[in-house]
Amino acid sequence: MAGSASDGTMVYSLDQNGEYSPALPTGKDVGSYTVWYKVKGDDNHTDSAAQSVSATITKNTVTTPTIKVTPETVTYNGMKQAPKVSVKDDQGLAIDGSEYTVTADANGNDNLKDVGEYPLTITEVSGGNYIFDGTSGKNTATFEILPAGQTPLTITGTREHVYYGDTIQLGTTGGNGTIEWEVNDSAIANITNGQLTIKGVGPVTVTATSKATG
Repeated sequence: MAGSASDGTMVYSLDQNGEYSPALPTGKDVGSYTVWYKVKGDDNHTDSAAQSVSATITKNTVTTPTIKVTPETVTYNGMKQAPKVSVKDDQGLAIDGSEYTVTADANGNDNLKDVGEYPLTITEVSGGNYIFDGTSGKNTATFEILPAGQTPLTITGTREHVYYGDTIQLGTTGGNGTIEWEVNDSAIANITNGQLTIKGVGPVTVTATSKATG
């Protein structure tokens, strides 16, 4: 909070002997800061002696990150296919990619080349400004490489936030066969023919699988 003065202007600096400004200093990285302040005198008053206060920025603990994988599915082409991963914190604010690493695994394979479903797990970097809840599933999203001959499958009708009691009709585009639906936690939601019913509280993952025919 900015201060006020009746016979001059409050000015601030992060360096006792540095340049002072009426604008409050701002910090971004985790750590302790010393904010220096004084009254810059007017025509009839001299500057006051500089005083200081301490301020601390603590790590942002993210319990329910929003993880977006783009694209969510691709078709096998014999080469590594790494999707773009973006993450938001509990308040919906974007987290810089330098603050986390993304690892993938499917049956011990993390090359993102072979057909399979890959859990993409985000982990905070050492010395960074964020902590991610390590509870299984909370910091994981899914990327899938489909067999050649299947077109990429995308779920439509999704919402970023849903609420207890909501019923949502989901659909798909792409795929070359019968769509099978699944949720990872039946205590929170169930799904039949793409109709998702929310009956609990918490994170839930919906999976649509295209089963090729013929």
